[in-house]
Amino acid sequence: MNEGRPRFLLVFLSALVACHFWASDAAADGFDVAWFVTRVPGSFGTMRGVLLAGLLLLLDYALNILVIAWPAAATGVPFKMAARELIGFTVFAQIADRLGMCVCVVLVLVAEVVAPGRTTMASIAAGVPYMLVLNFLTSGAFIWFLSYTYLVGWSVGERRARWIASSAALLTNPAWAIGLAPLLERSW
Repeated sequence: MNEGRPRFLLVFLSALVACHFWASDAAADGFDVAWFVTRVPGSFGTMRGVLLAGLLLLLDYALNILVIAWPAAATGVPFKMAARELIGFTVFAQIADRLGMCVCVVLVLVAEVVAPGRTTMASIAAGVPYMLVLNFLTSGAFIWFLSYTYLVGWSVGERRARWIASSAALLTNPAWAIGLAPLLERSW
């Protein structure tokens, strides 16, 4: 049996476990509704779950309005048009977050398989802060690209579109919520 295969499997399973335990309830663009599918108990009630998911998406949408539509409107983009199109953006941002997390996991797995050394649970745990930074970069890159695509479609100038997209990638990045979740959970 190939000696690299058990190491790859250990790293892969550890990354999956880490993603499961360190995932935040509020991720994409600051808020994440995927946890309703995976974590809300059946006793919570379908209607309450749907209402809370809708509220989180509404808050996510409001954050996108503040960070993207408002600055874009200052460049001459009709605010109502931008606000209307950000509804779709909010949904696509959920997907962008998941893509960023997937790319992060793949990069971590490749780095662990390629890098020489012994992989242990302690070494994986020590790498969690690096995974968080990498997740910040990968999710931020997808959010930047998505924001930039919308802004260019609205005919925002090149320089201003890059600035607004960079603000969106930084301020609405899901890694903030993921990184702060353990601190917030302990304070409750």
